[in-house]
Amino acid sequence: MDRSGTALISRMYESLIDPRRRNAFQRDMATLSSSFKLNSSSAPTLKEVTYPGVVGPDSNLSSLDVYAAIASRVKEQFESLEKRCELWSVVFASIPIVAMLVGSDLSLKICSGAGQRLLKTGDGLLVVNGKLVASQHDYTIELRKFVNAAPSGAVRKLQLMSIPRTGGGNLLLSFVPLNTSGRDSEAITLVQVVDPCQVLRIEAAILCKLFGLTKAEAGLACEILSRATLEQAAAKLSVRPSTIKTHLKRIFRKTNTTRQSELVALLLRIATIC
Repeated sequence: MDRSGTALISRMYESLIDPRRRNAFQRDMATLSSSFKLNSSSAPTLKEVTYPGVVGPDSNLSSLDVYAAIASRVKEQFESLEKRCELWSVVFASIPIVAMLVGSDLSLKICSGAGQRLLKTGDGLLVVNGKLVASQHDYTIELRKFVNAAPSGAVRKLQLMSIPRTGGGNLLLSFVPLNTSGRDSEAITLVQVVDPCQVLRIEAAILCKLFGLTKAEAGLACEILSRATLEQAAAKLSVRPSTIKTHLKRIFRKTNTTRQSELVALLLRIATIC
């Protein structure tokens, strides 16, 4: 099989896993049969049928053996693809940020675990009949515009919008169009969401392990991350303000920071992966 024949097999393989391309699969099958002149009186010669890694020009196989070998290779590739898709679904679901893959019709393809928790609140964003919508209809219209702003195959360009929450504050959304191969492929957009009102938290034990902080120092760092002032942290941890200042100096030294803003920025970066 020449390069065009191999490409044909590849297209047929893609069609097998996409129900919308069944007609294309039938057309390619007809083309393949025609190119090999399969009929009762003619079968492909060994030089007419080659498939990289399966059948070579020197193989001594019948036409039935050839197609059995091709079918076996397609099955292996399909099973490998299924395993990779399953793995990436698990990875995507476990990431701690709110991330979603959305179709051009706002259909929700996949969502991270953090995204699922956000959608369950139904405040700002929610899923209705499998589609991502805003709590307020006008913002759903704007959401659709952003998702469809970049045509398929366009250069990826970050776009931003804000959606108000009934409970107060706004959700900040970013949109990145994902280029997919094939003219029949559906346009997919990566939607990431940030809730500025969300208070991120880290377990004190994690900071002890990462930076060698004592339990008292880690407790103070966690309070600082939760937006508590030093006075509030002292009251909650039942220690003197002077002790809090001593702990803070040691935290700066162990985390290689020099002021609270740097410490908070560091803790925020850690919180996004914990």
